[in-house]
Amino acid sequence: MLRSLVGSEMCIRDRSDIEKKIEEVLPTTKTQSSNSNGMVANLTATVKKSFKGANAKDIFTWVRPVASGIIVANIALLLFIFGYCEYTLITFVCRLIQVGLAVIGGLVVLGQISLNSEDVRGLLNNSINLVEPYAATAMDAGFRILAWTDVTVSITVLIATIVLGFLNAYIPDSALILMMTIAAFGGTPLYFKHQKEIDPHVAKIRKAMDDALEKLPLGHHKKRD
Repeated sequence: MLRSLVGSEMCIRDRSDIEKKIEEVLPTTKTQSSNSNGMVANLTATVKKSFKGANAKDIFTWVRPVASGIIVANIALLLFIFGYCEYTLITFVCRLIQVGLAVIGGLVVLGQISLNSEDVRGLLNNSINLVEPYAATAMDAGFRILAWTDVTVSITVLIATIVLGFLNAYIPDSALILMMTIAAFGGTPLYFKHQKEIDPHVAKIRKAMDDALEKLPLGHHKKRD
């Protein structure tokens, strides 16, 4: 009896100490999770702000350095994965899932981040809202090219695809994409820097193309709305 009573008193005393320790640990874990979620929210807001209202000129001329850097970094990452490492699409998806399981799962177990269905939906909605206007603009521009709304632009794109197809027969995909990236993000700033010297030559070439197109049956469709 005495032993049982003494044991019960010790359990009651130790329980209060344990509860205090748990209360000391749990707020720290909650604070870490809150801070991690706050960092993700701040990062998302920064990316969204860098792309908001940006056009192709802003991206290629590095007027929006964060947006330009994100795009170049993603292109470089894809070139490394599919060009250097020679991953197939299925292998890449499998590796991506494996890394996600290891990293995100580990962070959740350690209490560094907390994810629920609402967080995932919010992240998905933010991503869709960020991409939607640019995807709509790109689809509209693509449809106008395919519909020959502006004959000059459509023929320019056609010639570009023929040239790229010819080059791709001798140059690997990864090297060709790298060259196009350098040309877009390096050549565009140079063009705007020397625009006054380049524009007269571009105008002459465009005039020659317009004169040639006027002689074609499609000439009357030029710049049709």
